[in-house]
Order: sequence, then C-alpha cells, then structure tokens
Amino acid sequence: MWAITAAIGVVLLTGAAPVGSLLGVACALAAAATVAASILLARHVGKHAQGLDGLALSIAAAALITLPVSLSASLNSARLVDIIVIAAIGVLGIAIPYALEFSALRRVGVKTYSILLSLDPAIAGLAGLLFLGQQLDAAEVLGIALVMAASTGAVATQPGAS
Repeated sequence: MWAITAAIGVVLLTGAAPVGSLLGVACALAAAATVAASILLARHVGKHAQGLDGLALSIAAAALITLPVSLSASLNSARLVDIIVIAAIGVLGIAIPYALEFSALRRVGVKTYSILLSLDPAIAGLAGLLFLGQQLDAAEVLGIALVMAASTGAVATQPGAS
C-alpha cells in the first residue's frame, strides 16, 4: 500500500507516466537501498564510536575511495579560490550535515530518524520556492504529501524497527 502511495506521489510530482525505463527504476531502487544502508551503518558506527571518531574515519575512508577522481579534478583547477570553494563544500555539505546526522541517530531510533527524513521533499519544495522562485502546482504539492505519507506510513507500521 505504501509503495503504491509513493508511486502515485512520484507520478504527480514528476508528471511522468507510471512506467519508466528499467534502468531508471533500478537506479532509484539502488539509491533507496544505499540511503537505507547508510542510515543503518551510521547508527551502528555511532553506537560503537566515541564522539565523532566514527564520522572522521568514515569521511577519511570516503576521501581515499574518491581520491583518484578528486585528485585529477583538483589538479585541473589549481586556483586558490577553487580549492577554498571545495573545502567549504566539504565542511558545509559533508562534515556538518553528517555530524548532525550522527548526533541525531544516537539520540533517536532509526524509525524516528526515517520519519524525520520523510520531510525532505517538503523542505526541497520550500527551498525551491525561497531560493529559486519555483512555484509548485497543486499536483506537485499532493505528490510531495503522498511521498511523505508513504515514507512515514511504511516506517511507522514496520514491526520491530527502532
């Protein structure tokens, strides 16, 4: 029931027909699985690490994994201003949000955290309105509401999740 509710919401949001490419569906499912895995892994690391040690180790591992791509990109844009922008993005876009996520996962269960994440579509719509001047039509607002309801409902009715 929740998957159908979410699918209707996505169709309303995107205006797309309910049938899409298999590759697109596979990518969406892979993205959902990786988000779920990252939440569960962050919860596990948060329980077993002191302070932000686990987060620091995670970011260091991610930096090493992406080093080949990031090194070639940084060598192609060696201007100081570019390096400063990249560093700011790393702090503001990675370190601070993940530190907050780590902290939240230690204080609330995965179930509560997942329900809070279901607010993301509404926050994205609000950000689009405030920062980009984008207007949502009634179908898009209903689509966001359905996606949020499906996410919340699926997590809230899942037995044994904490």
